[in-house]
Amino acid sequence: MRLAGILREALLMALMGCAAKHGDGVVFQADEAFKRDGWLVFAVYAPSPGEYAGKVVYAKGAKGPAEVAVNGVKVAAETAINGALNAGINTISLNDRDAQVTALVLQGVVPASRGATVGCRQYEAETVTTNAEVLPDSRVYREFASEASGRSAVRLVNTGDYVEISAEAAFNALTLRYCIPDAEDGGGIDASLGLYINDERHDLHLTSKYTWVYGTFPWTNAPDESGHHFFDDVHLLLPQTLSTGTRLRLQKDAADTAAYYLIDLVELEEVAPPAQQPANALSITDYGAIADDGEDDKLAFLRCVQAAGKAGKEVWIPAGEFSFNGAAMEITVSDTVIRGAGMWHSVLHGLGAGFKISAHNVSFYDFGIIGEETRRDDNFGLIGFAPSFFSNTFIQNVWIEHVKVGVWANHADALYAAGCRIRNTFADGVNLCGGTSNSMVEQCAIRNTGDDALALWSSSNYDRPDRANTIRHNTAGLQWLANNVAVYGGVDNIITDNLLHDTVCFGAGINVSTNFTPHAFDGALTIAHNTLQRCGSRNYDAVVHYGAIWVRCPEPIDATIVIQGNEVSDATYHGLSIEGNHRVREVLVTNNRFESRERGIDIGTGISGTMTVKDTIFSGVLQNRSEATFTITGL
Repeated sequence: MRLAGILREALLMALMGCAAKHGDGVVFQADEAFKRDGWLVFAVYAPSPGEYAGKVVYAKGAKGPAEVAVNGVKVAAETAINGALNAGINTISLNDRDAQVTALVLQGVVPASRGATVGCRQYEAETVTTNAEVLPDSRVYREFASEASGRSAVRLVNTGDYVEISAEAAFNALTLRYCIPDAEDGGGIDASLGLYINDERHDLHLTSKYTWVYGTFPWTNAPDESGHHFFDDVHLLLPQTLSTGTRLRLQKDAADTAAYYLIDLVELEEVAPPAQQPANALSITDYGAIADDGEDDKLAFLRCVQAAGKAGKEVWIPAGEFSFNGAAMEITVSDTVIRGAGMWHSVLHGLGAGFKISAHNVSFYDFGIIGEETRRDDNFGLIGFAPSFFSNTFIQNVWIEHVKVGVWANHADALYAAGCRIRNTFADGVNLCGGTSNSMVEQCAIRNTGDDALALWSSSNYDRPDRANTIRHNTAGLQWLANNVAVYGGVDNIITDNLLHDTVCFGAGINVSTNFTPHAFDGALTIAHNTLQRCGSRNYDAVVHYGAIWVRCPEPIDATIVIQGNEVSDATYHGLSIEGNHRVREVLVTNNRFESRERGIDIGTGISGTMTVKDTIFSGVLQNRSEATFTITGL
């Protein structure tokens, strides 16, 4: 196949959207691409590895780009890339310094829908075969089901209790989301659980070391009646691929000593074998790192980074687990590329398994970061990736877990994250903070974070607001504090095509707020084409109910908020709520559906400003408690 071929027509310009279907294939528009130092970057999901025919569409008379890169590996524009697409998320980048590319067209890829497109199949425990207790739906803070996906789970208590799944596709990897009790004095317990594969038992080793917090924010590990943060994940890579129809049973046997096991969901997927070391890479093992020995590999890693920088080569993390103690590693060499054999295969583990980025043009591909955080400490704790005052940080297909924060960017420019899995953190999943601009997070799956899953925080401690960032095609759910997506100030940011689900407490599916002393909102904030399921929650301190989409203005919002084409289903309280005691200049609500348990639209007291509602359906009533100062038109 050929990924390039110059067309002399301004073809397909009328097609809008990031991935529109067309007779020639799936069209990725240039004006929707992430732009990085003269390159256009497209996130592409391939259902299987192999050959995908494609072409680049150029403006009339253009000669075309000099370079194409697939997953960060450059190829000539007229060179075939047979087999270059991996199963899952890929990036295809086009050198477009002359702004002549209009679109990328690919055959055989799966068009992106709302949310992240991932390669695993998810099985909710309450929907498969079980002989055990199914927990009823709960939205009550500190009840088990309130933190479960879909707000239900299965409790295994008695010997012989089980959950059984029939696999709908071949798989060789399993993720279980579960809960077991804490130790009586805190700190967690370890316990086995039976995993039966076609009637043969294997031991799953579970722990509650990383769960259970108590008291008030920022929590303690001293047990009392206020416990929450119940669930964690365990991952298992099997030695062989199992076929469609394989029966998997999770069963509590006499040897499984935890008082109970809550089974929330199981994810099954087929993981590719580990990738091989590229020819232009230096391996960390050549500089002293040893996989799976439990010894600290940080100095070896940093020696490899320095050597690779001098030689103009990549840094290679082979398959295996490498240990990192102490503080996070600091990358100070610009134009560094760090690549692993796959997020299931190459794992950096420990209290120092993270990166402070103090250089430009640093890229990370295909490995895992598994930390050891067991509490929240805002003055200390591991961040997976922390770029600060530098540009062009690129993060693709990285698994981040058991850290304080997945990605925290301060005053960064052109940060890009795609295809990442961020789970079980004690604070945010991704926070683009302090003037971070021209950045994008897409096709990431974020679950069970202890603060906002995705945040744009224009902190006034910095000299500029967040500007022109895009949060799109992500799946985020089960935040055990705060919001699925939050926007605190900023200019011309976009939240679009995300799948957001199961807000637990003290937050919303999408929160627009002047909390935390941000730079003022300006320009337009676009919230478009998102799906929100079981979102919104209750503030148990102030006894306030938050909508699935929640606008809060303790300070004025002098910007246009565009809320368009969103689908809200089973909102815990309201579909859309606006509250505070200041002005919201303009809210445009067009072509949405708000299905909620209480009010469709709720306007609190003390609000001033205008809202125009058009072609929007909502269940429940519209309540405007600021009729004298807040005008609603179009209904």
